[in-house]
Amino acid sequence: MMRIQFTATQLRRATELQEQIEALQNELDTLLGLRSVRVPGKPNSGLKAHLAPIPAADPAAEAPKRKHNMSAAGRAAIQRAQKARWARLKAATGVSEEASKRKYNISAVGRAAISRAQKVRWAKLKKKK
Repeated sequence: MMRIQFTATQLRRATELQEQIEALQNELDTLLGLRSVRVPGKPNSGLKAHLAPIPAADPAAEAPKRKHNMSAAGRAAIQRAQKARWARLKAATGVSEEASKRKYNISAVGRAAISRAQKVRWAKLKKKK
């Protein structure tokens, strides 16, 4: 087994770093509202065993949560800007209003043919059951 030798300076620096880590961990626990019983000099002591929420000191001191409502004027401005973007896009692609509003209607004969074909499919499915 290989024995590792550390200098006094290295050991002092390691101790300082360990203390800084413990201080930061305690600060993090406080920030997250967790309480932990840690014994200085013992790494990870009480890390998981004693974590408990810290009750809020004063509920009235917490700022009320504010809804972010948009004014009617703000919504109208966004709507105008979006309509302008759509108009620019349509102008660039050359799509006319007539073409975009065109609707295709199926004739009565076509509709009847589709209906007959679907009834035949349903009849085949019922026979299989």
